[in-house]
Amino acid sequence: MQTFIILGVLAILATLVLIHHAFERRSGVFALPNAIDTGTHDGIITRSADSAIGRYLVVKEGSTAGSGVAICGAGDLPLGVTIDEAAASSARIGFAPFAMNGTKLLTASEAITIGQTIYTAASGKVQNEPASAGTYYRIGRALTAAAADGDYIEVETHTPVKVVVVAALTSTDGTAGAAADLAALKAEAEKIGDDVRALGAALATAAEVKVLT
Repeated sequence: MQTFIILGVLAILATLVLIHHAFERRSGVFALPNAIDTGTHDGIITRSADSAIGRYLVVKEGSTAGSGVAICGAGDLPLGVTIDEAAASSARIGFAPFAMNGTKLLTASEAITIGQTIYTAASGKVQNEPASAGTYYRIGRALTAAAADGDYIEVETHTPVKVVVVAALTSTDGTAGAAADLAALKAEAEKIGDDVRALGAALATAAEVKVLT
């Protein structure tokens, strides 16, 4: 009887070893959906929160890259949106990457209408097309509306795209040609130079550029 028990245990161990090797061949390392920082993930990722973080907020890399998350600012590269809450620092929290299949709930920072393009905003929230100069990330399209700050909206998300919004250009068409004297021409030439430098700075890294009017 004891021999049968030993053989049975050995058979179970052999099966587990075969399963382990099968997963290794398939993806290098197998990680459960709530694994913190190793392997590959097919869905929700769980990491350690840098601070208390609420549900349906955009997060970025935390103080420990690859294993932590923090609340995303308007100009930060976003990872995804939280699907639960972290009550305090170091608590575990799950987030859905924006490139992951399926729509996601996010927290609006202002009124948003259906169909508007969605961008990152301050404090982990999202907004429609930015009206102030700065760096933002385009992350999707609104499928439902938000009436005010704090409302949840359903968003069809995609991989974040960097967008640099440049302040309105200061030079004016025809001003240089109509300059009454050298001083006026120099002043307009300086404005043109400022505009070119602003556009050059916006294009220094790969990004979409919007110029305010």
